Amino acid sequence: MRASPTLGALLVVLSSALTALAAPKDKPAQDKPAKDHKSASGKGVTLKVEVVDLTNDRAYITPGAKAGLRVGDPVKIGRDTFEVIAVTASSAVLKLDKSQLEVGDKGTAAIELDREAVVVERIKPPPPAATFRDSWSPARPPAEDQNPAPVPLGLVQAQGHNRASVSMYGYGLAPAGNAGTGIGFAELRGQLHYEPFTSAPFALDVDLSGQTWISPNLSARRAGDARPALRVRRLEAAYGRERSWFASGGRLRYASSFLGSLDGVKVRAPLFGDVSVSAFGGAVPEPLSGVPSSTARFGGEFALDAVENELRPRVILGGSASRFNGTIDERRLNASVDLLPRFGRFGASAEVSFFDADNPWRANTTELTSAMADASVRMGIVELSGRGGLQRPERSQWLASFLPPEWLCVAGATAASPGTCLGSDATYSGSGEVGIRLTKLSATIGGHAATTQNTNANAVGGFTQLRLLDIVSTLRVDAGASAARTSFLTNAGFSFSPGVELLDRTLDLSLRYRPAITRYTADDSAFVEHLIGGAIWFSPSRHLDLALDGDRILGADVDVFVVQGLVTWRPEI
Repeated sequence: MRASPTLGALLVVLSSALTALAAPKDKPAQDKPAKDHKSASGKGVTLKVEVVDLTNDRAYITPGAKAGLRVGDPVKIGRDTFEVIAVTASSAVLKLDKSQLEVGDKGTAAIELDREAVVVERIKPPPPAATFRDSWSPARPPAEDQNPAPVPLGLVQAQGHNRASVSMYGYGLAPAGNAGTGIGFAELRGQLHYEPFTSAPFALDVDLSGQTWISPNLSARRAGDARPALRVRRLEAAYGRERSWFASGGRLRYASSFLGSLDGVKVRAPLFGDVSVSAFGGAVPEPLSGVPSSTARFGGEFALDAVENELRPRVILGGSASRFNGTIDERRLNASVDLLPRFGRFGASAEVSFFDADNPWRANTTELTSAMADASVRMGIVELSGRGGLQRPERSQWLASFLPPEWLCVAGATAASPGTCLGSDATYSGSGEVGIRLTKLSATIGGHAATTQNTNANAVGGFTQLRLLDIVSTLRVDAGASAARTSFLTNAGFSFSPGVELLDRTLDLSLRYRPAITRYTADDSAFVEHLIGGAIWFSPSRHLDLALDGDRILGADVDVFVVQGLVTWRPEI
C-alpha cells in the first residue's frame, strides 16, 4: 500500500536529521556533479537505501550525498537497477521508467568512498542591461497610424484648422414719445482663419467689417471720425506654431500681450525650456477710424509658459515705446504673472510709464500707471473670487492729438487755466464674490467699490444672484437684487427672469422684468424705473445661430425701446 506524500515528506525530514547526526563531517557535495572520480584508495562499500516518497516517474530515497551517493550511481531495489539522477545532502532521486516501487522498499548501492568532489562549472551571469542600450530602434507610436474621426462636442464644431464666420449685427434705440431722436447701428462682419498647406505652418487671418450708423441728425452728432464705413481689425499672414518659431505681418490684432492693433511685424523664438523671446514693430492705426498712421511703436517681451507644470505658470516681462512727430512719446514697462492650479486661478499685472518732466498731464517722470491682482478658488461647491487694483488714464502726445483733454486726465480750474490737469488721478477699484454651485442651483453674492483721486467720482454697491435650472423639464428661473450708490445717483432694484429651452435645446426663450428705485443726488425725490424685455436664441444647425434681444425702459427721465440682434453663419471650409 502506497503511503501518502505528506507522510513521505515527514519521513524524509526525520531521516535527514538522523543521517546528519550520524554522518561524518565531510565536505558537502555539489548538487549536480557532472561525473564521479575514484579516489586513490578505491575503497568500495555497499550502502543501504530506502524509498521514502514516490511521484509519477520518480522515487525519492535516503540517504544522499553526505553518505557518498553521487549522480550516476546504480541503485538496486528488488530485481531492478535504477540510476541516481539528482542528489541533495540527505536524499537522492531515482528515475523509475516502467518499474513499480512502493514507499518503504529497501535496496543497496555499491559506491566508492573518498571520491574527489566534482567542481561544477557555474553558469556565467547575464550581461548588464546597459549592454543592450540603443540595440533596438525606437518603436513606432501607435498614434502615428491612427486617424480617429472628430466627434462633435456641441452645436459649434471646427472643421480641421480652417475656420470662417459671417455675422450681421444690428442695434437700435428709439424713444417711445417725442423726447428725442433715435439712433441705429448695423455691421456686416467676416472672419477667416485659413491654413492652405498641410506640410507647412502657414496661416492667413482676416477680420473686417462694413458698418453704418442710422439717425436723422447723424451729421450733427460729434465724433464722426469714430464711425468709419470699413473697419479692418485683422489682416495678417503668419508662419510658425505656438511654442516654436513664429513670425507674422500685416494688420496685427495684438502686437504683444500688453498692446493692441499694429500695422507691422512681430517675431517670436524659443530660447530654452519654456522661455521664449519676441519683438514687434510698425505703425499704430488711428484710434478712432482705424486707418494707418505715421506713428511708430516698437518693443519686445520675454515669456515663460510652463504648461506641463502643475501650477501652469505664465510670466511675461515686456517693454515698448512709440515715436510721434519725430520724438519718443510712450515709454512703458509691463509685467504679468498668472498661475492656474487645478483648484483656481491667481493673477497679477503692473505697468510703469515714463514721462517727460514738462508733460501736460502733470504726471511724475516715473509713474505706476496700472496694477491689478485677481484670484478665484473652488472648494467643492463653493467658489470664491476677488480682484482689485489701480488704473490711470492712458496718456501720450499721440492720443492727445485725437481725444479731448478729459479723456487723458482729471482736470480742474487753476489761476493759469480752467482746464489744467491736476495729476494724481488714479482710480482704485475692488470687488469680490462668493458663490455656491450645485447641479441645478447656483447662488452668488458680491460687492464692489471704486474711487478716483482729485474728483468726486465714487461708487459702492452689492448684488446677489440666484439661478434654478430644469425646474420642470427645461424651465429655469433667474432672480437677483442689486444696490449701488455713486457720486450722482443711488439705485436699488431686483430682477426676475424665467426661461425655457425647446426643440432639443436648440431654441431658448426668456423674459425679464426689473423694477428699480432711482434718486439723483441733485434731486430730493426718487422715482421707479421699469425694464421689461425678452430674448430669443435659435440654432437650427451647428452652422447657424440667430439671437434677438429687446427691452422697454421707462421712468421719470427715460422712455425708450432698445433692440439688438445677431445672426452668425459658420460655413465648412
